[in-house]
Amino acid sequence: FAGRVGEEQGYMYNEVLDRDEPAVDEEAWRLTLAYEPNDVMNSTLKLEQSKRNQTGRTFEMIRDSALTRCSGEDTEMNRRRAADAPEEGDIDTYNATLNIDWNFEAGTLTSVTSQTGYESADLFDADSSSFDTLYIFGTEDYDQFSQELRFTSPTGGFVEYIAGVFYQENNLHFFEEGPLKVRNGGVSPTGNCTIDTQVIVDTFIDR
Repeated sequence: FAGRVGEEQGYMYNEVLDRDEPAVDEEAWRLTLAYEPNDVMNSTLKLEQSKRNQTGRTFEMIRDSALTRCSGEDTEMNRRRAADAPEEGDIDTYNATLNIDWNFEAGTLTSVTSQTGYESADLFDADSSSFDTLYIFGTEDYDQFSQELRFTSPTGGFVEYIAGVFYQENNLHFFEEGPLKVRNGGVSPTGNCTIDTQVIVDTFIDR
């Protein structure tokens, strides 16, 4: 049995959310079991699971734009950011592998059966500013199954060989959304923060 637990403190300060980013919490565990009932058969089962959570990103605005001029955000390269979305990334993984060997005079028959997968969710502040304009949220769900049968001849003979078959199937479910919020705010680097972007969009559509 083995395990690992880790924690990292962020090295960038988010002025809007008042927290250090990116902060990471992670853990990983492994359990290995062996079974050998006789001289012919031996088997090993390995079970693994891990989790990782990250809050915040490392993106920092270092040039003035319409958004930063309206909000007065810090645009110096000083490890300070102003993303307003509660950015977070989670990923959970698992793996189970069963190895079985049958040892005969004619060779060794090996079976390897594996089931693995992960689930993840991620929220990203795409505008990286204090304006609630655009965020991207995505999830993934992945599962994979594989089966291998392999026969290996004894070593040291005039002819040695390995023969086998392998099968694998997997499924991936992916979802992503990025709603763009049209709101009052600057739309050009003029510092004019009273422009109604909804009116501009409606006018463009009418054209």
